[in-house]
Amino acid sequence: MKNSTSTLSKKPKVIKKTLKLIIASLLLTTSLSSCSSNALLQPDREMRRNPTNYGLSYYEVEINSYSDNKIKAWFMPSTKKTDNGLAKATVIFLHARDGNISTHFKRTLWLLSKGYNVLIPDYRGYGESEGKSKLKDIYLDLDSIVSFVAKNESLGQIVLWGQDIGASMAIYLAANSFNKSNICMSIAEGTIPSYRDEQKNRLSDNMILRPFSKLLSTSRYDSLDAEKYVESAAPVPLFFAHGTKDKVASIRDVRKLYYKAKKPKKIWEVKGANHLNSFYNQKERQEILSKHIENYCSE
Repeated sequence: MKNSTSTLSKKPKVIKKTLKLIIASLLLTTSLSSCSSNALLQPDREMRRNPTNYGLSYYEVEINSYSDNKIKAWFMPSTKKTDNGLAKATVIFLHARDGNISTHFKRTLWLLSKGYNVLIPDYRGYGESEGKSKLKDIYLDLDSIVSFVAKNESLGQIVLWGQDIGASMAIYLAANSFNKSNICMSIAEGTIPSYRDEQKNRLSDNMILRPFSKLLSTSRYDSLDAEKYVESAAPVPLFFAHGTKDKVASIRDVRKLYYKAKKPKKIWEVKGANHLNSFYNQKERQEILSKHIENYCSE
């Protein structure tokens, strides 16, 4: 009886420890899953500055997504008109994974003096756009943005320019947009070819999460990878720009994307450039890129 009583008294302790382990495991899984999502998306709601801080006019635009989500964007008209009084084209700028349009729009200002309008949208969950920032849901909104420009003929042809995850989105749109015929060029700068590989790389940067990086690098975004769509972008011209010192996105993987893409295509390996600084504050490179846009988008 003594042994039996001892065994019975231990059972509640065992159950209690088991419950603690289960709760701890659930909390850890939730925490790691959150870290996994943050490896790809780093949204910011705070709006810091706008084009008026640089003496430029702009319009706040609200775009109704096909998924019933409201996307906020800024439209900046060209400061240099052509002979017919219209811009050469409208550049839809798809920014990188972090911040919001208020932290990225400065990268596009040089385009205005070259004769291009710029529309820069915030992804859902970023800035003042509605919704939560989930990658698959963001992709649902993308073609609504292209359609918004395509419906207004006075805005001209569409140039897609994406950076980082925005570059992957620009390739996706070149392949899948319902308004593909309105797109005269897609620029992919600092492209992320595989979201799973990117998750793994970012998680590996964290010493605590490094052992879990492979486990947490999920396949739920595989269907959105640029490498899945790059062949289907043609006949929209693809222009890859990538810094030779880019430590965020592998230039080796971008070369593979380029070789997989069909013509017309071009790759510019920008010597000495880091991630996403191939053109920002680089007047000579901006001039070269502007000429490439004119070659592809002149009517």
